[in-house]
Amino acid sequence: MIRIIPLLLLTALLSAVDSWDRLAEASRKPPAEARAALEAQLLQEPGFLPARFNLGTLLIESDPAKAAEQLTLAAASTDSALAADAWHNLALARFKQGRLEEALAAAEKAAGLDPRAAPLRDELRRVILARQDEARRKAEEEAKKLHLDPLPLPVGRVGTPYQGKLPIAGGTPPATAALAGESKLPDGINLAPDGTFSGTPRAAGTTKLDVALQDAAGGKATGSVELRILPRPAITTEQLPEAIVGQSYSARLAAVGFSSAVRWEFAALPAGLSGSADGVISGTPTKAGTVGVHVHASEGELSANRLIDLVVSDGFAPAEDPLPPATATAAYQHRVTVRGPTQAYRWSGGDTAMRIAADGTVAGTPAQAGELKLPATISAADGRSRQVVLTVPVNPLPLIGTAPVELSVGRPADQAVQVTGGTPPYTWSVAEGLLPSGIRLDADGHLRGVAKDPGTSQVKIAVADRWKASTQAEVTITVKPAEDPPPKQDEKQDEKQDEQQEDEQKQDEQKDQQAGQGQQKQDQQDQQQDGKSGQEQASTPEQQQAQQAAAMNQTAADHWLDELPEERRDSLRYQLLDGGAKKPNQHGKAW
Repeated sequence: MIRIIPLLLLTALLSAVDSWDRLAEASRKPPAEARAALEAQLLQEPGFLPARFNLGTLLIESDPAKAAEQLTLAAASTDSALAADAWHNLALARFKQGRLEEALAAAEKAAGLDPRAAPLRDELRRVILARQDEARRKAEEEAKKLHLDPLPLPVGRVGTPYQGKLPIAGGTPPATAALAGESKLPDGINLAPDGTFSGTPRAAGTTKLDVALQDAAGGKATGSVELRILPRPAITTEQLPEAIVGQSYSARLAAVGFSSAVRWEFAALPAGLSGSADGVISGTPTKAGTVGVHVHASEGELSANRLIDLVVSDGFAPAEDPLPPATATAAYQHRVTVRGPTQAYRWSGGDTAMRIAADGTVAGTPAQAGELKLPATISAADGRSRQVVLTVPVNPLPLIGTAPVELSVGRPADQAVQVTGGTPPYTWSVAEGLLPSGIRLDADGHLRGVAKDPGTSQVKIAVADRWKASTQAEVTITVKPAEDPPPKQDEKQDEKQDEQQEDEQKQDEQKDQQAGQGQQKQDQQDQQQDGKSGQEQASTPEQQQAQQAAAMNQTAADHWLDELPEERRDSLRYQLLDGGAKKPNQHGKAW
């Protein structure tokens, strides 16, 4: 053991020396070869953080995401100098990715370890504030344009006089409105030129209306709204499920024509059952018989009444009726259970399209949409049996709406692809073609994102429902260019002031450049005087490594600075590199 310990120490020292030699050798190679050499070294020495730092720095321009991964690992170093450099360059990589908040957080870490990183931190703060201010300014400019605010129209009701107004905003009043495209108003409703809807609707439904706007200054805009008309208040539940004596019971009632929460009241319920204000009858009935239940639904001044028979038997009955809906021509399967005393039950019945198995499984393929009535027999182990009729609602095949979709460059999009028929849930996909750049088709059938380029796309969209019934349709998606209205008088004045400020900045930059050129000439003279000694030192591997590191730092800083406003580049380059090419900053050195 006494001999082994020195040998182990010597092996470790030799390994460390070899690691640094490989790192120095990789730093002298061209970028592509340097990357391959560093990746090969890290495969053998994944814990050698200086190599991760160099690889990350090398990748800032070509692959900032990969660079960020390597620099994040290097930033965990216990060597404060290496950690500071890694946080500094990680800020550059995050900036390159467009992740400004993360870039600022990394720069703040670097400045906490090394005060010389403070200029980068401060500049990132300035960039973030400038972009926030720019976003606010653009939002204010958009708000000044003629447009429709995203506010819903009042909800109407069949047979009740209606009045509502388009949420027109911006522009130079007064603005006029008219229907656009193939839009049609609901029966009984009119649209005045000032954007006012009025009339007495005659049919229920939700209508999407495309409208064209024009203001007093000639500004134009388009938009869309939905006008929702509710039916007359009515209780739609016609029949309640059969209740069984001694068995838990629950049934929910339904109504139409109410716009929000409906309050329910019940009278003459069978013994053991009660009704709740949210429309649920529940409990355990204690006596057989048929009872007429008085049901009252109300909301403010609106109300509806109905008398519904509730049958309470002392036998057994299907646990649900109607069954979950099917889709025409699609395979269907659902198992029905029995409510009644605990014993074995056997099913039989059905028709040629839908059969009922002994265990209550209803399976088959309905031929057409509508309401399918299935006669069935339930036989109990105690010898009793009864005849029932199961109802299966059958929906038509799904059909995708082919109305053209219009989007605008730079504006958030959230438009639903319309589908009728089928049985939810739906599964959406793009069968052929490509969506506009920046737009995606989400699982709920909505087109979302922010379109990047103007143009028209023909996309074939597919949808499949719960029972795998599917269809496809070609949808035209048009992306309009961003609209830039002519500047107003006050905006023109602001532009003149901006131009004056730009001229002053350019004059200052020219002075800075002349001063910088003078300093550069002086530096070149100093370098020529020290030429001999410099050439002798540059012949050593250590000096070559330092030169390679300086070049890497210069490249990383230049790449980042190219992303900044032009008027800020020269001054910040001097800050980041302590005078530009004259003296490379320590954050880019090769480790």
